[in-house]
Amino acid sequence: MNICTGTMDQLKAPKGEWCFVDIGFAQSKNKSCGYLVATVGSDSDGRPQNLNYGELGERLTELAGSGGDPLHLVIEAPVSAGFDAKGNPVGRSIEKHNTDHRYWYEGLGTSVLLATLYLFRRLIDADPAREVRIFEGFVSFKNSDEPSDHMADVEALKRVV
Repeated sequence: MNICTGTMDQLKAPKGEWCFVDIGFAQSKNKSCGYLVATVGSDSDGRPQNLNYGELGERLTELAGSGGDPLHLVIEAPVSAGFDAKGNPVGRSIEKHNTDHRYWYEGLGTSVLLATLYLFRRLIDADPAREVRIFEGFVSFKNSDEPSDHMADVEALKRVV
């Protein structure tokens, strides 16, 4: 299979094509996903876009199916999880900020986790023509008074990489 987990070395010295996704799970009329494709080290960065979930799946399968060098896919969604010795969900250290927390198993975390699993299923079924390296992004603890901005979130992910 051409889908794997990205490594810290690939993240610390980024090169090649990167796709940044702020995933959402909503009806087709809602543009709940942010999407940005960039080539690190060049001026060929695309513009961030708002897409619906179906459009996101189409774009990613096309991108993964285009062949060539590996595609680095950064998804702002839980792609890993923590459990205690008895099998109960537990929060991860990145999900805690002072006294606040955004655990992967609470609130919208489970929705975007489910959306991501179905997106991965779609990528697997498409049998990518190139390696797809998966990275988990985490944009959280923002000012709750400001409306959600999917395009700003994918730009934030890109800045971190």
